[in-house]
Amino acid sequence: GQGMRTLLAHLIEFHAYTRIAFVKGPEENLEAQQRYQAYTSTLAEYGLPLNPDLIASGSFSPKSGIEAVNHLLNRNQTNIDVIVAANDEMALGILSELNARGILVPSDIALAGFDDIHNSRYTSPPLTTVKQPLYQQGRQAAEIVLAKIKGHPVPNQVSMPTELVIRQSCGCLSQAVSQVLVTVTYTGQELSLNTLTKEQKAQILATIREELTTISGTKNEALHTNWVEQMLESFLVDLHQMHKHQPVTFLQLWDNILRQEIQGRNDISRYQNVLSTMRQCLLPFILDKEELNAAENLWHQVRILIGEAIHVAQTNQIVKAHQEAGRMRRFSRKLMSMFDLQKLVDILAQELPRFDINQFYLALYEDPASPLISAQLMLAYDNAERKELPTTRVKFPTRQILPEGLLSSKKRFNLLLQPLYFRDEQLGYILHEITHEIAANNADLLRTLRREISNTLKGDLLMQQIQMYAVDLESKIDARTAELRHEINEHKRTEIALQEANAMLKKLNDDKDKFISILAHDLRSPLTPLLLRSQMMAQQASSLETKKIEEISRAIHQSTQQISNLLESLLKWVKLQRGYIIYEPRKLDLTQIFSHNIALLSENALNKNISLNNQLSQSLLVYADEQMLNLVIRNLLSNAIKFTLPGGEVTVSAESKDNSLIKIAVSDNGVGIDQGALDNLFKPTVHYKTVGTAHEKGAGLGLIICREMILLHGGSIWIDSQLGSGTTVYITIPVADNALK
Repeated sequence: GQGMRTLLAHLIEFHAYTRIAFVKGPEENLEAQQRYQAYTSTLAEYGLPLNPDLIASGSFSPKSGIEAVNHLLNRNQTNIDVIVAANDEMALGILSELNARGILVPSDIALAGFDDIHNSRYTSPPLTTVKQPLYQQGRQAAEIVLAKIKGHPVPNQVSMPTELVIRQSCGCLSQAVSQVLVTVTYTGQELSLNTLTKEQKAQILATIREELTTISGTKNEALHTNWVEQMLESFLVDLHQMHKHQPVTFLQLWDNILRQEIQGRNDISRYQNVLSTMRQCLLPFILDKEELNAAENLWHQVRILIGEAIHVAQTNQIVKAHQEAGRMRRFSRKLMSMFDLQKLVDILAQELPRFDINQFYLALYEDPASPLISAQLMLAYDNAERKELPTTRVKFPTRQILPEGLLSSKKRFNLLLQPLYFRDEQLGYILHEITHEIAANNADLLRTLRREISNTLKGDLLMQQIQMYAVDLESKIDARTAELRHEINEHKRTEIALQEANAMLKKLNDDKDKFISILAHDLRSPLTPLLLRSQMMAQQASSLETKKIEEISRAIHQSTQQISNLLESLLKWVKLQRGYIIYEPRKLDLTQIFSHNIALLSENALNKNISLNNQLSQSLLVYADEQMLNLVIRNLLSNAIKFTLPGGEVTVSAESKDNSLIKIAVSDNGVGIDQGALDNLFKPTVHYKTVGTAHEKGAGLGLIICREMILLHGGSIWIDSQLGSGTTVYITIPVADNALK
């Protein structure tokens, strides 16, 4: 929290800000907690009140920064002096929203962040922030881990100093502009560049080198060479020979180092400070007016070089971002609709060289339910080529991370392990090379890579389950056919029984084919617009407006969500068919079941201005599986809301029937169902699916799943409906006392 305190102290002491708003990070994040604690304690230290109206929550994302600043501005009628965000990503979101509202930063509201990410240098205005020593933190963490492995004592916590990076967003001038102002103090002694002693030169070189250490990037070329010495000597030579020729060496040295720093993605603007430091050190030694004029001209030329280099670096950044976005779009498009593990592995092997990743491994848990036991190596990519794996999958203990012998014990590796998961299901992990260049240039790619591989693996697992069900169905058909033939042979009803068996076999095959056809149709329906819109994004992204891109992205998300919902419903139905869902009935209070599910769907009803009425006036106890009963009631209520017009009503009620069953009714005054559709609602081989009154879409399997679950309870389900007059769905569930007897 010391870095946040330093930032706040600067805002309070230097700028006299008193109304300081704060955007917190995620509640569960330790660093977010520490930064917020530093905010509250610093306000108390300076005697400033803690105002809840000046505090907003965030999630470390730009979107949450936009939401937070809207929340703050809507709540605070009086002015806010400055907004401090717990990280730079949220600060960038805040800046974009302030610009959109026409609020100037920092003249109307100042802004500051935390982390000093790469983009914070190039915003307008550049972002005041706090720089963390990430490289030193990583090195310290590695040393602690190694010490712990060797059994040495290690500290519970290590704190490392941060650095306040002052830019224009807080109201300060650029540091480069501030450093240009130099007050020269003359000692009375006669000083001259011609009489510089070794000690004076050494002191000047040390001061310039110290300023160079503040420049961050993948590699600071100026510190790794004798550039500082050459730069000073060439300045002195060119200055003394200005009357003979144009200065060349000094400007060339600067031009060369700036070109190298552009490639290293360093903060080139900091070289303005280096130049100002040099000027500050040398001015006291330049007494001759002609020599002073020549020196100022040289420094001014270098400032122009630095400005041009900054422009080139920013342009390179934009071009590179567009190129990376194009590569990621093409890569994501290849993986988007893929549900085949082997094809995924092949595409990874083809695409990895294009992203300069020379080392990559993919491993899947043999049993996702017990991921720590063993894993299987699916892809080994090393030295920019794919390694051949045995035809039988390579299994190894998960704790080894990779099979023995795959990595040389005589070579040092920098590898990053990323988990592969879908929601709460652990699938495996990828292990790949990580360098400064990969982390800087391909950070988005690595996140996309992990997400797309996880999604593809989950799709492959679902397809395997569907195929297993198909095989099981075929096996059941074969078994039943054999039984029928045996009965025909035993009872000498060969011709008649064989005809019946053939008819049954044909029906089962027809049903299976029809079911698969329906499934293929339902999968294709959202996939077609998904592919078309993603193709449009790939081909026209550079010419599309942001609003159009957002519209297409939402449509892609909706199609993907539709596919996910269909597969989830299909998986529930398959599990019911195969008996994978365990039936665990117990005594339940129907009043609580109704209240719980009405509360869950109240927002859906409110969005359509539909009344949800609970007419259960007495406590009724049923004997049922709680999870299944909740799913059934929720599905029936959701359907009623879906097919009821705005302003309508949905009612749920229950009554005792013959002291053995409870009859539950879910009624609506919606659009109703025609008689022809009623006869087919519970048949999985009949494709009946329609949109709701607000164009809501579903998988078409909800009522089929409800029927299966009610049958497990020994109950029944039926529907009473008239087109245009509404619908009532009835189910029966055993009474608790009667079932227990």
